[in-house]
Amino acid sequence: MQEWFRNAVIGILLCCMMLSAAVADIGGDDPAFFYDTALKNVELDRYADAEEYFAKAGSYKDAALWKRYCEAIQKTNGDAAIADLQRAQTLFDGLLNVSIENDKWQPAQWKKYGQALLNEKKGFLDSAMKTYQELGNFQDSLDRYWMLNDQRNGTSGRSTYEGWLVTSKYAVIYIGPGSNYPEGETSDAWEKERQNSKKVKVSVLEKTGYWYLIEYSVDGLLTRGYVAQNRLVDVQVGVPETTEKGVLKIGGGKPLYAGPGEEYKVRLNMIPAGSTLRIFDDEEDGYQLVEYEDAKGICYRGWMEK
Repeated sequence: MQEWFRNAVIGILLCCMMLSAAVADIGGDDPAFFYDTALKNVELDRYADAEEYFAKAGSYKDAALWKRYCEAIQKTNGDAAIADLQRAQTLFDGLLNVSIENDKWQPAQWKKYGQALLNEKKGFLDSAMKTYQELGNFQDSLDRYWMLNDQRNGTSGRSTYEGWLVTSKYAVIYIGPGSNYPEGETSDAWEKERQNSKKVKVSVLEKTGYWYLIEYSVDGLLTRGYVAQNRLVDVQVGVPETTEKGVLKIGGGKPLYAGPGEEYKVRLNMIPAGSTLRIFDDEEDGYQLVEYEDAKGICYRGWMEK
């Protein structure tokens, strides 16, 4: 019985070895196979595997450029040492004038992101925050912006949740929780990113009934808007509910922002003096979430300095 078991194990091991050899043989020395496999890994953000396959593709097409690009990306992350980040900057410099028609080819964006990481590690927080804000939805730029903002202000009470906005023509963003509000701020670049990505990672802040308040970036400025619940997936539990506190009559006119601060887009240049506003329990950095209805009955929701 023992000999039978031993022979069976040996047979299984031999089969595994043969299978491994067969798998390794797939593609042979065909550079086109390695190149296509590398691009598929790039689409999945598996840059280490992509770099390996581009190396195997050798001088086929632009494989050498892609290999350098993947190497630089792997050195550009929040845990990287300063030396690695600096090396990545040099690699990206050599790729900035190279044009490749692929949505994943973004050396300028990656270089800018890497520079922000360098500034963060060197303690130049204002410069890092400014760059993260300009990058907007690129990688974890918004998350890092708010992390540094909390560090600088000595606060950590701002809770954010991650979610994915499912993109289609039905994923309309409004400035208030409902389709009766005006549509929110977008840009050609934002729309292109949404359509190409199919899903876009966003920061989820609060919810009002069926609507979620999200934060994103447009033309280098932060903004906020509301999307229907069925357009968001993988949202973490515990997103707080916004509640109304009452009304407030303002004496002097004030601007209305898309978020709590002047770093956000201006939603209305001025709320007229003497206006009566609905106010909500959302208060951040000295700004209050309010809603103003103009003479035409159009409602604008945003943040006003207290």
